[in-house]
Amino acid sequence: MIVRQFISWVRTASAGVRADATRALARAWLVSDLSGEDRAAAEGALLMLLDDPSPLVRQAMAEVFARSAQAPAAIVQALSLDQPTVALPILEHSPPLIDADLVDIVATGNCETQCAIARRIRLPASVCAAIAEVGSAAAALELIENAYAELPPFSWDRIVERHGHLAAIRESMLVLQDLPAATRAALVAKLSETLAQYTALMVMEHQYGPEQIRKFLKFELDRYLRRRGPARRLPSAERSAFRVHLCRPRPVRAR
Repeated sequence: MIVRQFISWVRTASAGVRADATRALARAWLVSDLSGEDRAAAEGALLMLLDDPSPLVRQAMAEVFARSAQAPAAIVQALSLDQPTVALPILEHSPPLIDADLVDIVATGNCETQCAIARRIRLPASVCAAIAEVGSAAAALELIENAYAELPPFSWDRIVERHGHLAAIRESMLVLQDLPAATRAALVAKLSETLAQYTALMVMEHQYGPEQIRKFLKFELDRYLRRRGPARRLPSAERSAFRVHLCRPRPVRAR
């Protein structure tokens, strides 16, 4: 009866009031001694509130359910696919999310969602492998720094292959005491390759001048974008900004 009254009342309340009421209802579902009928009605009301137009309502629900192993699986699943402000606490902490769900979200999600998953405690090898294979560099860095992640050896190698040219990735991996020897050797090789490429650019700049180097980089970027094809080509404004960033001269810092 109380839940039915709640449903009738919540339709006319403001977004902030609805969020507070949703938070209270979610807590009641978790910790209160509700009858079977009231418990089912409360879960039905929470499912209805997943369609609330205000993200504040769903965010309040996510904050309550994020760390609970008893949270309703259907609601957790829906919240994990919501916008980042709602989904991130669920992706980082929620126990009911299964490995297959997390792998799918890594494959389809953005950098924020991948990073949240990479920070999870007791992250299984299958999810680690997905992040190593398709995750962003930021997600890979979160994964490296997660002491609870179960990275298989081939995932370490894949991170080196995809992101080993980035100093932050190399530095985070090289300080690990238990890093596989083969992976450590691959990192050193990646560093040598990166330094060789940078040295080659410096030699070319000294020989041909900064303006010729900028023209060369512009040509290479345009050729790369043409190979991607029209469907995957960056918008003109983004392409121009990327070209400016790539071709901007950078000072050499003394070490």
